[in-house]
Amino acid sequence: MTQRQRKLMGVFLVVGGLTLYCLIVAGLLSALPRLNIILEVLLYTFFGIAWIFPMRAVLVWMETGSWWVRRDH
Repeated sequence: MTQRQRKLMGVFLVVGGLTLYCLIVAGLLSALPRLNIILEVLLYTFFGIAWIFPMRAVLVWMETGSWWVRRDH
């Protein structure tokens, strides 16, 4: 698969995955009772940053063609 094809497929994976992630997080947080505003901001901030960790493998694959980064130092 060429890098151009990987990037195209990766865009769909990232957008689809992020959409699914947002729906799950919004569903989980809306199921909770009304929380203190500071706690809600902290939760949304945490979940707003946490998506990058599972998506990292897709972003690496888009650039390198491998799911894992090799650290050959």
